Amino acid sequence: MVSQAVLTGQFIRLAMANFCYWASLDIFLPILPQHYHSAGFSDYQVGIVIGAISAGALLFKIVAGKAVDRYGGSPVVCIGLLLTLAAIAGYPYANSVWTASLSTFIQGVGLTCYSGAALTMATLMFENEHTTDVFALFTMAGMFGASLALAVANWVYVTGGMPAVAVVGGSVAALCLLLVPKKPASRAGIQRAATLSVGDIAGNPGVYIPTISLFATNMCSAGAMTYLPILMLSRGVSDFSVFFVSYAIVVIIVRLFIRRLCEVVGAARLETMSVALMGMVMFLAAVSDSWHLLSLCGMLMGVALGVAFPAMGTTVTACTAPVNRGTAFGVFTTAADFGFVIGATGLGFIAAGIGYAAIFVLAGAYTTLYAIVHRLWLVKKLDPAELGTPECQA
Repeated sequence: MVSQAVLTGQFIRLAMANFCYWASLDIFLPILPQHYHSAGFSDYQVGIVIGAISAGALLFKIVAGKAVDRYGGSPVVCIGLLLTLAAIAGYPYANSVWTASLSTFIQGVGLTCYSGAALTMATLMFENEHTTDVFALFTMAGMFGASLALAVANWVYVTGGMPAVAVVGGSVAALCLLLVPKKPASRAGIQRAATLSVGDIAGNPGVYIPTISLFATNMCSAGAMTYLPILMLSRGVSDFSVFFVSYAIVVIIVRLFIRRLCEVVGAARLETMSVALMGMVMFLAAVSDSWHLLSLCGMLMGVALGVAFPAMGTTVTACTAPVNRGTAFGVFTTAADFGFVIGATGLGFIAAGIGYAAIFVLAGAYTTLYAIVHRLWLVKKLDPAELGTPECQA
C-alpha cells in the first residue's frame, strides 16, 4: 500500500484539487460534441472545436514547463485555472465554430498550464523515494474526479443544458483554485544556476525514454477506448461495458500497490512491462468477440496503465534536478497528448483504409517492437548512478 509519509495536509489539498480539476474538464468531454452537433455544426466543424483543446495544450506545453522552473508551480497552476474558468464562462455563449474553438483552445492552454505544474508541485513536496506513491495517489484522485464527471455529465446537460454544465464545471474549477496550496512545501533545494535548456533536458535519456514509452502506451489506450466499441458492434457484440469495468477496477488496485511493485521489480522493468502489455492488449482486441476476451483485455490494460505513468514518472523525477523538473514534465506529458491525438484520431484515418481490426494489429506490432527495443537497448542508456534510488534502477 502507499506510504503514510505522503499524506501531508498540503499534498491532500493538492490531490483534492486534482480531483476537482479533472472533474471540471471531463464534464465537458461527452457534452461538447453532442451540444455542437445539436447546434447544427457538421462533423468536420465539431472536429475542429474538439481538436482545439489538444492544439492549445500542445503549443504551450514546453512554455508552461519553463515557466514552472522559473516562477514555481503555484503561479502557473493558478494561471491555468483562471484560463479554464474563462473558457468555461464562454461555452454558453459560443455559438459559432470560431468562438467555440476559441473557448476550447483557451481550455487547452489552461490544461497544459495546470497539469505539468501541479505534477511538479506534487513531486517537489517529497524526497525521490516517495515519487511512486505521489504519482499513484495524485493521478488516482484525478481519475476519480474524471469518472464522477463523466457519470453525471449527461444528466446535468439534459436537466439544464450547456449553462448548467458550465455552472457545475465552473464551480468545481473555482473550488480547485481555492484548494491549490499557494505556498507549497518543497523538500528539494533548488539552485537557479543549474537550469538547463529545453534541448538538454529533452536529450536526457531519463526524460526522452519514458516520454517515448508514454506515447506508445497512451496511443494504444486512446485507440482501444475509442475504436474497440466500434469493432465490437461490427462483430455483433453490443455489451462491451465489461472491458471498461475490468479496466477501471484493475487500474485502481495496481495504483495502490505501485510503490511495492517499483521496489521489487524496478521502474525500468515496469516500464517495459507496461508497453509490452499494451501491445498484447491491442493484439487481443483485434480477435476479441466475447465478453471473456473483452474482460481480459480490460484487466491487462488496467495493469499496463496502472504501472505506466507512475513508473515512467519515477524515472523522470530521479533523473532530473528539481530546478529542471517543470520543463522535464512538460516534455514528458507532451507524449500523453500526442499519444492521445494519434490513438484517437490518427488511427481512425488509417482504419478508414484498412479496417478497425487491422489498426489494432498495427498498433500492437509497433508497441511490441518498441518494448523489445526498450528492454534490449534503450534501458542501457539510463545510467543507474543518475537514477539516485535503487528501486528505479534497471
